[in-house]
Amino acid sequence: MVTNITKWFIAIPFTIVVALCLPALVTGNPLWFFDHWAETLYVSMCIGMWLAATAFVDVNRPRSTADLANRLIPLGLILSVPISVWDRTFWVASAMPIFVIICGVLLSSAAIIVGLTARFYLGRSYSPRSHRVDGSSLVQEGPYRWIRHPLYTAMTLWIVGWPLIIASFIGSILTIGFMIPAILSRIRSEEGELLQSYGEVYQQYRERTWRLFPFVY
Repeated sequence: MVTNITKWFIAIPFTIVVALCLPALVTGNPLWFFDHWAETLYVSMCIGMWLAATAFVDVNRPRSTADLANRLIPLGLILSVPISVWDRTFWVASAMPIFVIICGVLLSSAAIIVGLTARFYLGRSYSPRSHRVDGSSLVQEGPYRWIRHPLYTAMTLWIVGWPLIIASFIGSILTIGFMIPAILSRIRSEEGELLQSYGEVYQQYRERTWRLFPFVY
């Protein structure tokens, strides 16, 4: 039986395989990421992403029913790594200007800030599902004052910015192609559940806020 302790015995080897072993197979060099500071940062953020995702998972809480999004989101993140590293090592990403890397760093940093802020304001209302947690109310403070799904906002910023840290547009495009349909599907499903849970309160909240980005969507 998997517990909040034993989950790490799965997560840590998985992280090593995705962040270190797959790129080593692609490049033929296990130390490829020491050639440039951006490559070191990319690998560090890759490791941090999977470990943070594991820390967010509470195996004692009920999980949502597996759907297509449950498969597309991790698959997109996994496939992005060897594709981005290949692009960086053998294709056009190696010739991109430093400006692209800086944009990737800024977008990824913004994703981390938005994600952590949203998680902080959720507090005990956080749930791996979108249903009402017993004793909780609809959170409308912090980033939730303007956008209804800031955790997905953070995810969107991340999937665009993270591959750009090594200047891989193809990595960004691949990840977007896998994950944006999954994110939009999740949003539609979760808004339906939240509307059932909170009724008119959520309907009014929905009418005065944006889904992901203020004044855009």
